[in-house]
Amino acid sequence: MSYGAKPSDLQQGNRTVSKSPGGSGAPRLPEVTSRSSGRLKKILGYGMICSLLSLLSVLAFLTVRTEVNRYADMAEHSAVSLVNGHLSLADALYEKLTTASIQVLKSTISPLGPVQIKGTANIGGKAVPGLSFGETSMVNNFEWVDKVARLMGGTATLFVRDGNDFVRVTTNVKKSDGTRAIGTLLDPSGPAIAAVRQGKTFKGVVEILQKPYWTIYEPLTNAGGEVLGIWYAGYPIDSLDALRAELKHVQILEHGFTAVLDASGRVMFQSEEMAAAQNARLIADAVASAEPEAEIGGYRVHRQFFPAWKFVLVSAIYLPDLNVETLQLIWKFLGLMVVISVLTLYVFHRFYDTRQAITDVMGDLVRTGQRLGVTSSQLARSSQTLSAGASEQSDSVERTSASLEEISTMIRLTADNAQKAKVLAGETRLVVESGSQAMAEMTAAIDQIENASGMVAKIAKTIDEIAFQTNILALNAAVEAARAGDIGAGFGVVASEVRSLAQRSASAARETAEKIEAAIASSRLGAQATANMQASLLLITTKAVATDTLIGDIAVAAREQSLGVEQSHVALRQMDRVSQDNATNAELGASAAGEIDTHAELLNALVDKLQRLVASDQAKRPLSSGA
Repeated sequence: MSYGAKPSDLQQGNRTVSKSPGGSGAPRLPEVTSRSSGRLKKILGYGMICSLLSLLSVLAFLTVRTEVNRYADMAEHSAVSLVNGHLSLADALYEKLTTASIQVLKSTISPLGPVQIKGTANIGGKAVPGLSFGETSMVNNFEWVDKVARLMGGTATLFVRDGNDFVRVTTNVKKSDGTRAIGTLLDPSGPAIAAVRQGKTFKGVVEILQKPYWTIYEPLTNAGGEVLGIWYAGYPIDSLDALRAELKHVQILEHGFTAVLDASGRVMFQSEEMAAAQNARLIADAVASAEPEAEIGGYRVHRQFFPAWKFVLVSAIYLPDLNVETLQLIWKFLGLMVVISVLTLYVFHRFYDTRQAITDVMGDLVRTGQRLGVTSSQLARSSQTLSAGASEQSDSVERTSASLEEISTMIRLTADNAQKAKVLAGETRLVVESGSQAMAEMTAAIDQIENASGMVAKIAKTIDEIAFQTNILALNAAVEAARAGDIGAGFGVVASEVRSLAQRSASAARETAEKIEAAIASSRLGAQATANMQASLLLITTKAVATDTLIGDIAVAAREQSLGVEQSHVALRQMDRVSQDNATNAELGASAAGEIDTHAELLNALVDKLQRLVASDQAKRPLSSGA
């Protein structure tokens, strides 16, 4: 077995490598040519790497710019979707609010009476038809529209038809100076008046006094179906504070913005990232453009419509922001690459330091392998000795276990017999308890008989008393019948018979009472005898319970003793298994020691091979450093 390389081999290897540079008389031209060729290859390699890095930088710039452009498009789409979502939600909410407001207006005014035109009324110096409900005129009557405003918010109005026009006769819509828009006309060219003239209800966004409102215009008709005016309810759209607040801070990259225009082209909501004048100019150019997308003043502007309100959504991306964002990401990427390169150089530097450490460690490995071989031999001898001792211990434990098995069998038989005796004692106790219970029941029955006899005696005494009273009454009846003479003769016979019957009843009652008293006396004697017998049975039961308990304790003790012996037997079996396992493990240890010895030889061979490789690499290093 070899635990390392031979010194002669290492020296021979070193001498072979050291001769490679050549002696003093060898020619040096091939060495110079080789070094020049190596430098040329390095320059070409550096040039290829620089070209590749330049190409990768261009590709990275284009790729990152494409991703930034896609991100900007996504941000723009998200901002537009946000506005669309708010407007759609507001459209549904305004429709429900306006529908509820006009229903409140109708339910508040209609109970006043049927709608009719009563003469004319003066509004701002102009005569208009006098719109009334019952006897209540609506002209200049603001109580009902103001009530709707208090309950529902928003605005409410009643129009009266004046020829082809419709005039506001009561309203809470305010003009720019803060006064009510009373006496003003409904827009004759708007969509609402066209629908009402056809007897239809109009729902949608219209401009009222140059402000957008979500409105409902419903024809106001009389019983004959004639249109006398218009019911109106509406909410100003410029009250979308939530949309204004969110759109205020919407920013696409660094200078992009979003704006919402009403049907007349006025800006209602917009981002505040740019000056209002510059936004207005860009928005005006975007609206004037025939295309939905255009490049204006360095911006890529998109235009979309919200058909329900005829609003225009304008979003813009500042194109130089794409290049700025791309360059920032590229610089971050290059910084990351520099960090990775520095870390790589550091790792390679540490790798060369580690090579020397490996060379030092190999000497330790050689010595450790040698010690491992010696230790494995000692371990094999110790394992064989341990195996022999474990076999002898296993035989002793097996004999002890057989003896305990016999003792356990005898104790188990004793415990079984004690258990049978306990069962018989328990059965005897149950029979005695059953007899005692039957005796108690008989005692209770005798007590019930005695109680019943007492009650019968009381009844017999009551019958005797009744017979005595009946006898007295019969005697009195006979006396009265004798006084009545011939008339009472019949009653006297009856009274005599009743008296005779009472006497017989009294005699029978006395005889019955005497017999019952005798029966009661006999019952008392029987009850006393039964009580004495029950006391005896209770004493027997007590003794039987004590006997049962004593036998049970004996059975429990025998069972516990049996369990203790069984546990000892189990412990011995476990010791037997442990002894057998020890013997087996000792054999396995001996086998493992042999394997360790084999692996130690293999380790020494591998260390020898590694030493040869390191020595060969050290011999080649002068050549590579001079190239």
